[in-house]
Amino acid sequence: MIQNEYVESVSASLVREYLSRKSLKATLQSMDKELPRNDYSISNRSQLAKEIHINNLMKKNKEQEEPLRSMIEIITKYFLEKHNSKNTTVPTQSSSSASLSGGNASKTSALYDQSELAFSGLPPEDVSGRKAAKATVIHMPAQRPGSRFDNEDDNKPRQSFHQNRSRTEAPAQATSRPSSSRRRGMSGPITSNLDDRSRKNKKKTSANISGNSSLTFDNDITSEYSTHIVDDYLTDKKDNKTDTKSSTDSFQDLLIAANSRSSKLKEKKKNEKDSKKDENQDLRKSRDLDGYSMPERPQSRRRKSSTKMTEKSTTLGDVELGDVDDLDDGITEEVGPKTMPSGLQSKINFSSKPITLNQAMELKNLIFGTSQSAFNDEWYKQGFGFSNAARLEYGIVQQKGGPCGILASVQACMLQQLLFGERRHASSASLQPLPTERSQCLAGGLADIFWRAGSRKSATVCLSSGRTVFTSGGRYKTDNLTETLNLNTFSMYEDLSNFLKANIGAFEGQNSPGVILSLYSVIFSRTVDKIIVDMDEPTNKLMGAHGYCTQEMVNLYLTGEAVSNVFNDIMELDSGGTDSMLLKGLSRRSDIGLVSLFEHYKSCEVGRYYKTPKYPIWVVCSESHFSVLFCLKKELISDWRVERRFDLYYYDGLARQDEEIRLTVDTTQVNPELPSEDDLIPPLELCIRTKWPGAVVNWNGSEPIL
Repeated sequence: MIQNEYVESVSASLVREYLSRKSLKATLQSMDKELPRNDYSISNRSQLAKEIHINNLMKKNKEQEEPLRSMIEIITKYFLEKHNSKNTTVPTQSSSSASLSGGNASKTSALYDQSELAFSGLPPEDVSGRKAAKATVIHMPAQRPGSRFDNEDDNKPRQSFHQNRSRTEAPAQATSRPSSSRRRGMSGPITSNLDDRSRKNKKKTSANISGNSSLTFDNDITSEYSTHIVDDYLTDKKDNKTDTKSSTDSFQDLLIAANSRSSKLKEKKKNEKDSKKDENQDLRKSRDLDGYSMPERPQSRRRKSSTKMTEKSTTLGDVELGDVDDLDDGITEEVGPKTMPSGLQSKINFSSKPITLNQAMELKNLIFGTSQSAFNDEWYKQGFGFSNAARLEYGIVQQKGGPCGILASVQACMLQQLLFGERRHASSASLQPLPTERSQCLAGGLADIFWRAGSRKSATVCLSSGRTVFTSGGRYKTDNLTETLNLNTFSMYEDLSNFLKANIGAFEGQNSPGVILSLYSVIFSRTVDKIIVDMDEPTNKLMGAHGYCTQEMVNLYLTGEAVSNVFNDIMELDSGGTDSMLLKGLSRRSDIGLVSLFEHYKSCEVGRYYKTPKYPIWVVCSESHFSVLFCLKKELISDWRVERRFDLYYYDGLARQDEEIRLTVDTTQVNPELPSEDDLIPPLELCIRTKWPGAVVNWNGSEPIL
């Protein structure tokens, strides 16, 4: 069952999107102060549309001649049109009623007209079969989204109105209404008499009654009260025979009652605001507002008061939705699904703080060797999106060359979760996961990578807040991503895993910077200082020539340490003098293996820690490119009998692979006739033979990759 707080956060995100699309900046800022954003708030319009499954509605809306601008309007229109056949009170494009689709309510110079006009919101017949009464058209302040119509105090104004009317009018039998109308309010549209200028200036709107008297409606009158006023003002035909003076006096009493209630509501709001202000002042005294450290999270995640803001809420997701006016806004873009795990029902403990200028400079110096560099488009537009090809649904698709080392490493860790995760039994059917299943496995693989980099004690997940959190100088080159990061630190693996499952959409999009976010996360999990110590030379960098991944970067993902070599342990080189050079390799057996074409050419030595990993999954390094090789039998790395003849599956995300490649490896043949060096031998076979010398590889009908 989805947690109520998550539903509240998504609903609040919809309201924020509406305010932003309507350019109500001041209202949006007020909402952020009174209802701070939390971990579940969604600040990306495309992601929000996918979360509530309205992609098709967004596409259809874009095709309209006059498309709506906000999601709430699109959803509202959908349900109104869906039930329009049952509800004749809904105005259509051809209706004479004022259109509200443009976002500006119709304007009128008076709240009351003495002429007999049929109220457009009342059906021609009520439930009892009698004809509905003609009534005057009353323009009241428009309803606010989320208004409730079943307030306990609603009976009070209704009673006072009836009492006032009974003094000035002849007794009349009111038209009966179904009980549901009391709950929903008016069945027809409420036309606002407030234009945009009056909203911004927060001025009071005057209403001229019969031209001889003037009363003022306060803008704070609640929509539910307005609804009851209009509902009760609808009477049968006997009321229309009442003289004009009597009707005018009655409506003046109505306005007086409305103003009275408005004053009480304003006073109540003011008292609540003052109490909240005092509470905030007490809260600020107990916190250090100069730093970014997170307070300890409460035992219950349910928000008890909108004013009890944590420091994280002021820094996470504080970006206004809808800044881009493109109604499509990436909705048609293929983005992987986002899961809602059951773990979200329990609290997630973590601390969060924005990145600083010094941290950003250290980050870029480690990756590029200078803080004046930035990632190219091949990196910026590369996320962990999955393939839709048959029997390759598990595969992560690479758009262009460059980040293949990270993609292959994450692919291998995702396969570990998919094939050998908890309560899983690897089979050929496992290679056809459902979208939600592969998303969860991707989140689990990333959690393993970050947790391993943090020495299995802590981990950091970097996510973009959508806004710049520091001012850069001339020594730092902005890229519109690094300077927007929030660093979320975890001390429990379960919290880390649940957080990633909830936010996997930030990594999964095909054109999202998911790869960069994962790299930042693994670096901060390991820390910059430890990575520098890991490498043979402190001046080494993680990014290679032409935007390729270095061996240090791949090792960081696979083993949690950014060592520069692939052999076991540490190798000491003696130059003959007093000084010697230490070359650092793997310190322990890796979960994921690695085989390299460079070993075939005697350029390096891959140690047993990589060749015999804990799981039968290997990252393949061949011709400056990384791909994945794996087996469905876990016994392959522990039982020599399984190694006699077995199948390996190969996947390359950059090759636009459209069919499954299954290789059969046979190590039982004595003196097999292997191809000569003059023959064209697939590099993949040479890599396999570095692990199983003399093995015969059968491609089973697939075209060998040369």
